[in-house]
Amino acid sequence: MYPDGTPTIFVNFDTQVKIMDPEAYLKWVNSWRQIPFIPTMDVGYGIWKRLVHLYSQTRVTKASDKLIAISGLAKRMRAIMQNEEKFLAGLWSLHLTSQVLWKVAPNAIGSRIPRWRRPYRAPSWSWVYMPMEESAVPLSAYIVIEEASVTPRSSLNDTGEAIDGHIRLRGSLIRAELMSSNEEGSRSKMDLWVNGMNTDSAVSLDEVRLDESYSLVYLPMAGEYDADGDGQAVIGIRALLLVPVKGKPQGWYSRFGFANTWHDREDPEPMNHLIRVMEDRTFNDETLSLEGVPRTIMFL
Repeated sequence: MYPDGTPTIFVNFDTQVKIMDPEAYLKWVNSWRQIPFIPTMDVGYGIWKRLVHLYSQTRVTKASDKLIAISGLAKRMRAIMQNEEKFLAGLWSLHLTSQVLWKVAPNAIGSRIPRWRRPYRAPSWSWVYMPMEESAVPLSAYIVIEEASVTPRSSLNDTGEAIDGHIRLRGSLIRAELMSSNEEGSRSKMDLWVNGMNTDSAVSLDEVRLDESYSLVYLPMAGEYDADGDGQAVIGIRALLLVPVKGKPQGWYSRFGFANTWHDREDPEPMNHLIRVMEDRTFNDETLSLEGVPRTIMFL
């Protein structure tokens, strides 16, 4: 048990350093460096990503205890985080865009339990909500986060259990349809149609769904660019699939799933189509956003 024992995934086999322990990590680094190592957000964030990958897939007696289980580690991580960092239900504020781009891990524990039957764990955008996998690819954000807030159960412990949370963000909001795929060679069991075109995206749903089709909102979150070329060509788009929250006003959403679209040299039209739809504001439906605030939503 932490801190005396460390899962092997977090141990450097050459040094036996507990990579998940920032104090041990920094002590080891400074033992061989001539110039003292100054902690940065990148180091802390990298350690934290390794932690949450493990903890998001653990089984706890009460699902709502996941944040409580990692609360002590979050407090320790603040030692190497920047002062302005806010802890938001398992995520850190300065890298929020990339952190919400998780997808449900294969054979995830609890993924077959409908959302409405589960006790509240965290906002739908937090990894605490579901066992997850996260992309490590550097991305360029397509959205602007205007505000992010989480209400902890205890005002004395902001890294503990959460009872509420939201993100207010601005981005492209596009109507989409998700339909069962009958096409051989499809990337996913579901075809994602955005503005009338099948995008040939790899889709990961947050829960097992039995219906044949769904109407939802496609929110492009970030793009991956060709590092070997001029750096301008988009070779991948990460997006979230959203659905309206029942009982909330227009423009309030929760997560439905994750979509990943890659550039295909043999058939570049799906990617080109997505880029056109994103760049042309006429495709952004104002009835999908907060009333009177174009391209802006509340994400619960």
